[in-house]
Amino acid sequence: MGTIEQTKLTSTETISNKAIGESAVDTTRIRDKVISMSRAWKGVSNIHKQTLNSLIGVFSELYFVDEDNKSVVVKCIYGGPERAISRINSEDNIILPIVSVISRSRQASEDKRRYAPVLQHNTYWDHDKQRAIRIVSLAPRAINLTFEINIWGKYVSDINQIAEQVRRKFNPSMTLITPLHNETKAFLESEENEYQIKLGDSDDRLMVKKILTKIETYVPSPMFFVTSTGKIEEVHGEIEIRK
Repeated sequence: MGTIEQTKLTSTETISNKAIGESAVDTTRIRDKVISMSRAWKGVSNIHKQTLNSLIGVFSELYFVDEDNKSVVVKCIYGGPERAISRINSEDNIILPIVSVISRSRQASEDKRRYAPVLQHNTYWDHDKQRAIRIVSLAPRAINLTFEINIWGKYVSDINQIAEQVRRKFNPSMTLITPLHNETKAFLESEENEYQIKLGDSDDRLMVKKILTKIETYVPSPMFFVTSTGKIEEVHGEIEIRK
């Protein structure tokens, strides 16, 4: 499919027959067909991976001021406490402090739960075919993703500098940009006080501070376009929306 420019976007709880120029029977047929095709769809959205990558990108912009009064960029890595400690012990190029991010839970959003399938109807302009096309899909499913942010360092003062920057990003929320969503909201859920972790058999110890953040996002549904003959076909490839 070629480049498609958005000309009209309509998302409603129920699609009116007048709005799409179809009878109630046709509307029901389209809805039932989209539900059946969506359940049989084998693709994945990678929403979790994209959100994680966006978080790592945001927290790769943190820094701390060292004893020479120089700003030093803090490295951000993926992994839980065990993996972070392993990398600190085994890699010579790891300079403390560092930040690690790990996924902790994925749950459906209870307050945004739907009790029946909702069909969305969008109209786009296809530049290659020089005509408007209709895209239908089920409404996306709301989910909450919880990520754990760990700040590792040898000194509490370094950790406090980084923690302050993290808090400022959530004022009151932080907006993440992913290939699927430009307005994904992240909220600061909780913090734990710094505590010490012993490194292996040595006497070296690390300080770590844990911060939990909740990401409110959606799992997108597969999209289908309705042909001029009423046939419903899967959209292959991406739709580029121009302003």
